[in-house]
Amino acid sequence: MYSPFYKLPFIVQIIAGLLIIDFLEYWLHRLLHTSNLLWQIHKLHHSIKDMDWIGNMRFHPFEIIYYKYLKYLPLLFLGFSAEIYLWTGVFSLGIGYLNHANLKWNYGLLRYLLNSPRMHIFHHDKINHFKYGQNFAVVFSLWDFIFKTAFMPDGQPEELGFKGDKNFPTKVHMQFLSPLL
Repeated sequence: MYSPFYKLPFIVQIIAGLLIIDFLEYWLHRLLHTSNLLWQIHKLHHSIKDMDWIGNMRFHPFEIIYYKYLKYLPLLFLGFSAEIYLWTGVFSLGIGYLNHANLKWNYGLLRYLLNSPRMHIFHHDKINHFKYGQNFAVVFSLWDFIFKTAFMPDGQPEELGFKGDKNFPTKVHMQFLSPLL
C-alpha cells in the first residue's frame, strides 16, 4: 500500500502520528463525557479521590478497548510504519502518568501546547466548569484551547470525583459491573 507517511523521516512520522492520535483521543475522551452510555464506563476513572500516577491505569476494560481500536486504526489506514505505534504509545502513556502524578507543573508558555499535571487535575475536578467537563486533551493541550474546553485557574480543585460518586461501588468487581447494572 502506498502512503506518503511511510517514507517520511522517523521523527516526522512520530510527530504526525502523535498529532493524529491525540486529536482523535481528545474527541474520543470528550465523547466519554457527553455520551451517557460511555460515561457509565468512564466514570470508574473519575472515581479517584486523590491524584496519583497509578490513576492513569484506572480504567474500565471496555474503555481500553474503545480507546485502543479507535485511536490507532487511522494510523493503520494512513500507512504509518509499525514502530510509530510503539513510540506514540510510549510517549502518550508517559504523559498520562506524568499528568496523574500530583505534580504542580504547568510548563509556562508551553502549557498552550502540552498538557500538564497542573491542567489535568482540573479535568478530575468534581465540578464541571463547562457542560460536560474540561481539559479533555491527553498530550496536546492546544485541542482544549482551540475547542474552548481549557480550564486552568490558580489553585487546586476543592474535590476530585464526579457528582454522585458517593453511590459509586468501592469493590473492584462491582465497579466493573456498574455500567451493566
